[in-house]
Amino acid sequence: MQKSLLLLLIITPSFLFAKSPSLFDQAIKKYQKSKMVSMNVEKTVTSEMLAKETTYSGKIKLSNGKFRWENESPEKTLLLFDGKNLFSVQYPSKEFNTGTQVAKSKIDEKGKKQILISSLLSPSNANSKFKMLSEKKGTNLTEVEIQPDSSDLQVKNLILSIDQKTKQIQNISYKDDVGNLTKMSFSNIKFESKADPKLFQYKIPKDAQVTNL
Repeated sequence: MQKSLLLLLIITPSFLFAKSPSLFDQAIKKYQKSKMVSMNVEKTVTSEMLAKETTYSGKIKLSNGKFRWENESPEKTLLLFDGKNLFSVQYPSKEFNTGTQVAKSKIDEKGKKQILISSLLSPSNANSKFKMLSEKKGTNLTEVEIQPDSSDLQVKNLILSIDQKTKQIQNISYKDDVGNLTKMSFSNIKFESKADPKLFQYKIPKDAQVTNL
């Protein structure tokens, strides 16, 4: 009997003993495999120095490492990454008669690692960039604390709340290098079978004030 069991263990394929993917791995892969992910987002930033809290509401679309983030309040803005360039767009306000202001940055491979959304949800295997520190399972959500493998992404206490059933990321919170706390809550999350390339392109208006960073 013992010899038979030993023989079975020797000839049994090793993949049968492989550790099952964590909820974090499953969630990340779900986002990476989707042609496009769209969601509503509410972002709250608490300034450590000023003791001030600011909340932004908008929509995010993700596709193959690219993203489009449109905020509607407290003011209308656009943050768009086309895979090579990052555009930060400030639209004219109703109170001040100013034109559209655009800041454009060319992003290299190191720069991509400094963008949380691209670093976390791009198809380049996010679990190789982050180390899972803890996993706390609740009734419906699992809270996962992760840490970047490198210092390029200057965040700490990075915590994700993941829905156990849908494998959707409901919340992300982290502190930056100066202690500011950022919390993002996501709703109306949709995994779409097609992506519209035009959503991840930006043409600077002729009358815009442009700053190249």
